[in-house]
Amino acid sequence: MDGDTLRVAIEAQLHGCVGRNANLQQLKVAIAAILSGGVYFDPGFVPLLSRILGKRSAGADGLSERERQVVARVAKGQNAKEIGSALSISAKTVETYKARAQTKLGLRSRAELVDYALSQGLWT
Repeated sequence: MDGDTLRVAIEAQLHGCVGRNANLQQLKVAIAAILSGGVYFDPGFVPLLSRILGKRSAGADGLSERERQVVARVAKGQNAKEIGSALSISAKTVETYKARAQTKLGLRSRAELVDYALSQGLWT
């Protein structure tokens, strides 16, 4: 998808977009996000979306480095207290980063967040 096509789609209030190489898990996450009133864009489109919308993203998926760290540790099964201790932040701050990541990615549950982290190799 080129920038002009994506710009038109955004102006038409597109709710989501997956790449042609999306796997079944990505499709499930996209459908769930859209059906729940959210949006989903394939991580591969984030840099282009960021340019079109005039926003800078920290990573290809729009997550900040700290959000990525929290998501990776959530995928490993750590709770907020454990993550906070490892990253020298409070458990409440961990929950804030987790919530922001879920919002940015259009995910509604911890399970979806773990699936996303695993599909993006954040767990390793």
